[in-house]
Amino acid sequence: MAQEGDKCEWVTWLQELFITFNTTVPLLPFSMMKNWTGTGEGGFTNYYPIEVKGKNLTVGGYRQSWKYFQSEAEQKAIRYIFKFTPRYETSSRQTLHKAREKFGSLASPIFVGVHIRIGDLLEDLRLQYGYRAANSSFYSTALKTVTSYFNSSNIIFVAATDSPKLAKEMFQDFGGNYSIYWAEGSGNEDFATLSSCNHSIISGGTFGFWAAWFAGGETFYFSEFAKPNTSFASGFISDNFYLPRWKPIGWS
Repeated sequence: MAQEGDKCEWVTWLQELFITFNTTVPLLPFSMMKNWTGTGEGGFTNYYPIEVKGKNLTVGGYRQSWKYFQSEAEQKAIRYIFKFTPRYETSSRQTLHKAREKFGSLASPIFVGVHIRIGDLLEDLRLQYGYRAANSSFYSTALKTVTSYFNSSNIIFVAATDSPKLAKEMFQDFGGNYSIYWAEGSGNEDFATLSSCNHSIISGGTFGFWAAWFAGGETFYFSEFAKPNTSFASGFISDNFYLPRWKPIGWS
């Protein structure tokens, strides 16, 4: 974040970052950084190794690839820099406690976060660009796959979505077969909750990616997020985006 004089220029997402995370990222004056060497990227899932050769450097772009933080040391650094504030640590614990209380008969439950992104993916521009929203078939298959994978009846699926009404309608035909708790918090609260689960099911996008990454367990993802032969698909490199150990699930 850049600060010029006594006036601090906030960007909305950056403000949310500082509210959600007890981050150790320093605040530097813009005058200190304006002459630094800049480096960009070709696309949001492209991987361009960052080379620091004795000069201060500003890193631009999305850098949305797991390859930028492959080593254990790099991953520890990210977790150290981005720690949830006490407010969101508390809210996530409370949500999981409520989920455990709702299904009190389950001993030592396994929490599986389910990110259901719908709303913006149904907009005409995003559909034309090539985004796909996971449908009920994907979620039905995903819940069934996860239950079989862990061979356990003690799974609580903690679902978070940007479109509660549509999501619950989508789960009507099969949701009754599973223990599902709807988080229904703010975006920040839901992110913290999903990140606190043991394992993850994600639809598409960076919100689900980072929630699953912070959760750190097994991740099952929607592999048909990019529609073939579209602008989005031409720039979406799935091998760069999804971790190799994550498990793809497509249309059934």
